[in-house]
Amino acid sequence: MFDKVIPRSEFTKNVLTALTGTALAQAIPILISPFLTRYFTEADFGLFFLFTSIMAMLSVFSTAKYELAIILPEKDEDAINIVVLVCLIAFGVSLTILGIIMFFREEIQEALDDHSSGYWLYLVPLSLLLSGVYQAFNYWSNRKKRFRELSIGKIGQSSVTGGSNLSIGNLAPSGIGLIWSTIAGQFTNIVVLLRRFLKTDREMISYVNADNMGQQAKRYGAFPKQMVLANIFNISAMQIPNIVLASMFGSAFLGVFALSQRVVKLPIVVISSAYGEVLKQEASEKLARGGDIKQLFWKSLLSLSLVSLPPFVILYLFAPEIFSFVFGEKWLSAGEYAKILTPYFYLAFITVPLTHLFYILERTRIYLVIQAFLLLCVLGGLYVGQQWESPTTTLVYVLSASYSSVYLIMLASLAVIIGKK
Repeated sequence: MFDKVIPRSEFTKNVLTALTGTALAQAIPILISPFLTRYFTEADFGLFFLFTSIMAMLSVFSTAKYELAIILPEKDEDAINIVVLVCLIAFGVSLTILGIIMFFREEIQEALDDHSSGYWLYLVPLSLLLSGVYQAFNYWSNRKKRFRELSIGKIGQSSVTGGSNLSIGNLAPSGIGLIWSTIAGQFTNIVVLLRRFLKTDREMISYVNADNMGQQAKRYGAFPKQMVLANIFNISAMQIPNIVLASMFGSAFLGVFALSQRVVKLPIVVISSAYGEVLKQEASEKLARGGDIKQLFWKSLLSLSLVSLPPFVILYLFAPEIFSFVFGEKWLSAGEYAKILTPYFYLAFITVPLTHLFYILERTRIYLVIQAFLLLCVLGGLYVGQQWESPTTTLVYVLSASYSSVYLIMLASLAVIIGKK
């Protein structure tokens, strides 16, 4: 299917490399999920997904979204200054978050309705720093077309995280244990990317200076101004429901709901994200040479739509039965939620790789407006859903419809933008 986008090209080779690494990396959590759902309780998963929700929201600030600009400069000398800028911002933000947690941990716990010891909050700044550093070197590796290293890093991260989860599950299962496993995986991925950077690009460090860094920060100033806010809207729209649902129905329900999302998202992570990794590099390179990306956009849209249709149809028809068989009878409701969410994730599969074009084409303002609309839809949906009977199922339906509508708007907007190029 991908060969139809650019037949037997470097693009196809890079997609397959990224796809193989991502698929192998995701195969590990798929294989161990039946064990984890038996080792860990719904409350353990609830705490873990609360942590990941907080991380997702704070990660927007940890880099000021300057990592998106790393693939855009014509010269590597300029790009490496953005890499260092991203790392410095990540360090500063993480230090600030640590200070806030030290002084206001109890207040934060109360706001989150968290009844644990609360010391898991101190892992947030560490994970946030690792996330920022990873983003910097992930985009640098993408710029240099090092999709093999990116794949190895993902496999290493997944292996370490999965192995740690199994060990902790056997010895002392807890939500904090799941968090520590995630951090160990993050560190592993960074080591892989840094090792290649130090081996091949060490001399680029000599080009780093405050003046150039300031110039790049100014040149791509639209990213922190617009993409940060846009991603705040996006992450909030994705994660606020998790936090609200946890406070309304408890961490056990959140664990069930989160598992339904995790499984349905797997095709997006495996194929769609891998495709997007290569697409953004190819599109930025074409534009830098003054080329046209219309054909790349439309063939990508068609290919992603067709290749994803069969698995999502199967998931929609048999999700409850699949969840019950694979994860155990107590997770049947997670399959029911997964069925409701399937249309939304089908559209996400198609759209997510193409959204890179918003910032590559520097149409960040349009992306900002769409994400603001998404957040309004989700907040409105949460409010309306609470007013009806069977609030849990109703809320999942409303959220699925809200997300689906906005992804359709994204595709239409990109079609118009590309058509005018």
